[in-house]
Amino acid sequence: MQTDRRAVLRGAGSMALISLGGTTGARAAQRLPRVRPGDSAWPDAAAWGGLNDAVGGRLHKVRPLLAACENDPAGTACADVLRELRNPYFLGEQAAGTQTSGWVDAWTSAPSAYAVAPLSAADVVAAVN
Repeated sequence: MQTDRRAVLRGAGSMALISLGGTTGARAAQRLPRVRPGDSAWPDAAAWGGLNDAVGGRLHKVRPLLAACENDPAGTACADVLRELRNPYFLGEQAAGTQTSGWVDAWTSAPSAYAVAPLSAADVVAAVN
């Protein structure tokens, strides 16, 4: 018996919508606007400290991937980062790493301001909340 892949994918899509309460990503984004640093709704230092406590001190301020090269392009720290850029495992572990640098004159890719290195589902829940 041959499985119809389209039927399976339609079913999977339906399950995803059911788990989202029947809303699409666009509708969810309308309800929960993205808050960025500098916005009035951006959490204060005490809120970030509370999250850091909730995740056992594993909240990290994200630094640009090539930060070591900004102040000392000829330094060993910069050389180490440039060498590691060929390592996909290194890139996958970097919170500041993005898959694209943006689009010329349209937008620039920017990493999140903070990242959590979770050890448990509770850490993920705390970060999402």
